[in-house]
Amino acid sequence: MNIPQHIIKHVESLPGMLDEDKAIILWVAGGLKPSAMVVAQGDAYFKDAVPVKYPQSAHDEIEHVLKDLNLSFVKTSEVMEARELNGKERLQDVVRVYIAPKPETAQKLKVLFDDVQHNHTEIGHLLGYPATAVEAFLTDTMLPMEETPEYTETVSASDMKLLHHRLSKDHWINEVAYLTTYGTFLREASPSLYASITTAQQ
Repeated sequence: MNIPQHIIKHVESLPGMLDEDKAIILWVAGGLKPSAMVVAQGDAYFKDAVPVKYPQSAHDEIEHVLKDLNLSFVKTSEVMEARELNGKERLQDVVRVYIAPKPETAQKLKVLFDDVQHNHTEIGHLLGYPATAVEAFLTDTMLPMEETPEYTETVSASDMKLLHHRLSKDHWINEVAYLTTYGTFLREASPSLYASITTAQQ
């Protein structure tokens, strides 16, 4: 899918959302990724203060841009603990958005995440992660995080930063190969998102 530039700019400006999640929206819209769960967060507030909701205007922006991208979605919202400030507990309104080209896929993803602890494998497949990586997740065949390569002969260090899942010990070299396609797509669609993600400290 050739995404119009004005829609890409709208995605880039979505409030309360990490650049990684904005990129994921573009990958789904571009047909590279079958579905995704992305997150938007409202401003944090102290527990004893007046609650701060994720603004309705921001909800409307997310819905508008997803409709422009012809993506189906299901949204949920809940109040969660946020990072403490000056030793005081804070809360935050967290919006999860399950997206896919078809409404039944978005709904299925939401249902699976409702019981995420028992649905890791099915979620991994639905998110389009490599099958061998999905099957290795949380088993003794999963590659330790500290052994994740910084780059390979075919995947640059920058593109490796687009990785969002764990790898297997035996097949990791093949499991990261698709990142070059993701990187090429994002560099062309949104150079600013690509630069933000790949130059960030990890």
